[in-house]
Amino acid sequence: MPVSKFRRWAERLVLLAGLSGIGIWAASRVSTIIYQSWQSFAFECRLQQKAPTLLDYAAEQGKRLIAAEERWCGLASEPSTIAAPAAAPRPHPPRPTPRDGLVGRLVIPRLHLGEIVREGDGAGTLSVALGHIPGTAFPGQEGNVGVAGHRDTLFRSLRSIEKNDNIQFQTLTGSYNYRVDSVEIVKPTDVAVLAPGSKPQLTLVTCYPFYYVGAAPDRFIVKAHLVSP
Repeated sequence: MPVSKFRRWAERLVLLAGLSGIGIWAASRVSTIIYQSWQSFAFECRLQQKAPTLLDYAAEQGKRLIAAEERWCGLASEPSTIAAPAAAPRPHPPRPTPRDGLVGRLVIPRLHLGEIVREGDGAGTLSVALGHIPGTAFPGQEGNVGVAGHRDTLFRSLRSIEKNDNIQFQTLTGSYNYRVDSVEIVKPTDVAVLAPGSKPQLTLVTCYPFYYVGAAPDRFIVKAHLVSP
């Protein structure tokens, strides 16, 4: 086979592999967006003690599209950050995690971040949601609440977090407010960041650097403390 013909075939194969990779990545992102959208809607329904239905979900998405179009046309002002439920933090631990693994929703208003949190930190969980790290405390309990997420999807905006930012952990039994104390970079083996402190804490964990290609060598850690009700 002539060199030029072999090169053309090689270029086509490389192009096909690249397009396949992009397709897989796009499909993964779409599934994550759809999952988060539906689960967030279902979470709101459960807060209101209503059963989520696809018909109500479709109606809600229609309202969002209309609102987005109005904002685009300059007919409405930009909405504020995601609102937290009115329920105040409770002094007792929340009830056990439901069978479907739902823990709650993590909201960082300044970053416009609002993502569903499920129990577990395995690949299946982190592909569609943030994960509550097993063995750590739950919101409202004494100890350290650990939440993990991918740096290139749901926790991408975490790179812009700052000290004193407000973090809300919304659950079906109450909403818990945390304030950021520090941000640090550690090695994956440094599990001491999840150890309980002298007061209720929240620790967010993702890989670092954020734009690193391949398996990132470090971990980006956000430490926050529970704000008194």
